[in-house]
Amino acid sequence: VPAGVTAIELPVNAGELLGIRQLELSASGTTLGIAPELLVQLKALLNEAQASGSKILVKLSPETLNMSTLKVERGVVLRGTGMTFDLSIIAGNGTSSRLPSFSKPVTLQWSATNTDYNTNLLGLYAIAEGGSLTYLGGVYANGFLQGEFSGTGRLAVLEYNKSFADVPSTHWAADTIRQLAAKHLVQGTSENGFEPARRITRAEFVKLLAGVLGLQDQAELKFSDVPSGVWYEQDLARLVRAGIVGGRTAEHFDPSANISRQEIVTMLMRAYVLEHGALQSSAPATFTDSGEVAAWAADSVNAASSLGLVNGRTDGKFVPGGLATRAEAAQFILNYIR
Repeated sequence: VPAGVTAIELPVNAGELLGIRQLELSASGTTLGIAPELLVQLKALLNEAQASGSKILVKLSPETLNMSTLKVERGVVLRGTGMTFDLSIIAGNGTSSRLPSFSKPVTLQWSATNTDYNTNLLGLYAIAEGGSLTYLGGVYANGFLQGEFSGTGRLAVLEYNKSFADVPSTHWAADTIRQLAAKHLVQGTSENGFEPARRITRAEFVKLLAGVLGLQDQAELKFSDVPSGVWYEQDLARLVRAGIVGGRTAEHFDPSANISRQEIVTMLMRAYVLEHGALQSSAPATFTDSGEVAAWAADSVNAASSLGLVNGRTDGKFVPGGLATRAEAAQFILNYIR
């Protein structure tokens, strides 16, 4: 798309003309990918009479963001760029129509090669009226942030830099916590505090792991100590359905109990098998206290060690029965998603 052009007209039958190919529009370092199914869906909004003389209009307008108008929690510093996306069909009489929902997401690829942004903190956001932000995800690779969105409106690529008063820049997990906060996978225990040294609970880790996996199917929970509607209920139901998490007994999940390092690794490797398939046989982990790993966790710890997903604490020890802190849990998760 030539510089300065913010709108592209397409024939009403563009979806059929594309066949199985995706429409790609590139301008000023941003590339949009629009599936042909989406254009066919748009055409279907008009009847035969309305379709005569109609056209499809795609708009992508850059926007200089006023960061002070965007609503974020305390301790967040934003940098980035905005854009407005619109997809409509214009009938022969000049009336415009838009899809109530998208059958396929629009893909976005944004070049970060000529910026000084911390690419580990970049994400794609939708901006609602009033300035509230919805995180849409995004993966940085080979100089580009890649993401997807479904719908028209204001978008932004933002560097989301969240700091906590109790996690100084010198803390060993400071960068890890900052990265996971930018991915909206971890939250503070208060507006300005993270409590990195506090032991994480089973319910908290369920919430954290479920956020990574994005599962949808849920089991019917039968734990007597999990109240209906509690903040982690749906995430627990998803992980139970996937076979990643179980109760301490058939009737008790023990949500407020702390969780050991070997329990976390076992859950992570079950998730790994779900996403990547069966584990290959692994050499025994070389931690000096490997003999203290429980038999039920040994295969998981060995596999995780071979994959580079786990680190020891000190002196080459894994400390399998040690209760994990919130900072350690964050590191486990970042190692997993890398």
